[in-house]
Amino acid sequence: MRPRFGECELIRRNEWVQKVTNAGEGVWVVVHLFKEYVSPCVVLQQCLDELAGKYPNSKFVKIISTEAIPTYPDVMLPTLIIYKDGQKVTDFVGLEIFGKINNPEEIALKLNEVGPICGGDEDTKQMVKKMVERAVEQRHDDEDSDFDD
Repeated sequence: MRPRFGECELIRRNEWVQKVTNAGEGVWVVVHLFKEYVSPCVVLQQCLDELAGKYPNSKFVKIISTEAIPTYPDVMLPTLIIYKDGQKVTDFVGLEIFGKINNPEEIALKLNEVGPICGGDEDTKQMVKKMVERAVEQRHDDEDSDFDD
């Protein structure tokens, strides 16, 4: 089953080699180990689904953690495993790696620390600009709310 545009593909354990290891030369693959009832996984997945639509040159997949690794503990979720050229490059284990997940841009910047998973340098500059604008807007909204009483 193909994912809809802007959505990570849900894979099964028996598809790992085909979908992750053999994804293609030069292809970045972001694997999200998740559980539907772990709320940080849900938030991260929403961000990853958006990134999947924006960056089609990278592959974004998800798999239930215990299907990928039968004894994988929920306390280590969410987990992202990054592959390129059939090899594991790195992983991000647990929520503390991401801090408070606020938006797709923050996740994209974290992924781009590994390599150009979410576009190149120009994309990174645009993400930083968008995050700064969002922070300024949030600060302005917070200051305005002080006078709402």
